[in-house]
Amino acid sequence: MSDDLVYQRLEEVRDAKTFIVFLQSMLDDLPDEEEKSKYSDEYLYLVGVRDWMNHDLNMFFDAAIAGGSSNRIGFDAKTPEQAWKAAARILYLGKVYE
Repeated sequence: MSDDLVYQRLEEVRDAKTFIVFLQSMLDDLPDEEEKSKYSDEYLYLVGVRDWMNHDLNMFFDAAIAGGSSNRIGFDAKTPEQAWKAAARILYLGKVYE
């Protein structure tokens, strides 16, 4: 799976169903990251060959919380669609936020 597909699924989030599709795309992307990182140099492993900056659950959620809070994602959501999109963006930050 490419990061472009994960990002595409993020942009498609509008409700619970599309949110779950997005989560599945992230889950499908992680094993590919782990496999490709085995064959890269140390720098690429730390950064992530598929843009995964946070390889364990604690780091992932810490980044999601930090990124979501500092960017105020979803703080002004007025519709359910905006709230679902904000939740997806916060989780995506768990992948890419340093």
